[in-house]
Amino acid sequence: MVMESVKSKKTPSLFASRSVRKSALSMAVEGLEDRRLMAAWSYWENYLGFDKIAQYYPWLDGGGNSVAVIDKGIDYYHPLLGGKESTARVSPRVVNVYDYKDNDTKPFPDTDEHIDETSAHATGVAGILAAIPYTAGGYYNQGVLQNPDSLLYNLRTNSANSQGTIKSALEWVLANHAQYNIVAVNLTDFIGSFTTPSAYATVAAQLKAAGVFILTPVANNWLDPDNPKYQIGNPAKDPSIFGIGGIVQGGAMRPETQRGPGLDLLGPAEKVTLPYYIPSSNSHITVNGAARDLIYSTSDALGSLVPVLAQSRRWGRAPSLNARCHRLEPSSSR
Repeated sequence: MVMESVKSKKTPSLFASRSVRKSALSMAVEGLEDRRLMAAWSYWENYLGFDKIAQYYPWLDGGGNSVAVIDKGIDYYHPLLGGKESTARVSPRVVNVYDYKDNDTKPFPDTDEHIDETSAHATGVAGILAAIPYTAGGYYNQGVLQNPDSLLYNLRTNSANSQGTIKSALEWVLANHAQYNIVAVNLTDFIGSFTTPSAYATVAAQLKAAGVFILTPVANNWLDPDNPKYQIGNPAKDPSIFGIGGIVQGGAMRPETQRGPGLDLLGPAEKVTLPYYIPSSNSHITVNGAARDLIYSTSDALGSLVPVLAQSRRWGRAPSLNARCHRLEPSSSR
């Protein structure tokens, strides 16, 4: 469903004030309670218990804690993120930091999807994390982080120098996480590396020591006929980064999910509803229950953890990130 399609892209206003963000967001959110009454929650919202969190624990909304999204650039004009391209209104939830591909401060996913089919991937990530309430196919959805001060810091990497630009993006997070209250990183590396240690191992370890949680997807090539049961590499295998795989509806592990050392968590990886972007037609769309990608499982899991990190800080207890989660070793991986 095409939500809006406007061609011009004006330079966004960076690091908008809190009052400006809240004002813009209030313009975008229309009758939250009315929408909840009109539609049942979507499958994954219900399965993961987000409906119950919203009902019984509404204060678990992100608490003003923010996430760095290191990916291929967010469509910051998407209506479901509170943006509106026709009036040059940038999403009040997205802070544009840097584009390592175009070397500017407008990290937008403008690479044609016929050249790079994952070009607009970060828009889906942003939607899972911070979309305003919306209905799709008659079902209710919303981003996990509904606090208007829980922001997404948008950094676009360069596939031609994947490891180097990921390192630079992580270095920016390390230098700025305290100032901007960034507690987590949603990292997507579309290239990967088996270099040991990874190019960004040192900065990842420093972020871990600082209490910044880094989560990344494993690949979805477990069933690759040319190289079956392909082992997990970096970034998921890095000891400072948590790797996540996918589940299908019903809770079974998605067959394509890599497994073994480096897999720590699981999340939704099929029939996911989320905002998306089509670069070739400059269309801001909603993918209704059709997204099928391990990478989106990362955002659901990360969004669920940010409120926990927020409450840990509120209570004066830093969550321990030195011990990794229970390592998943399904029998099918052996």
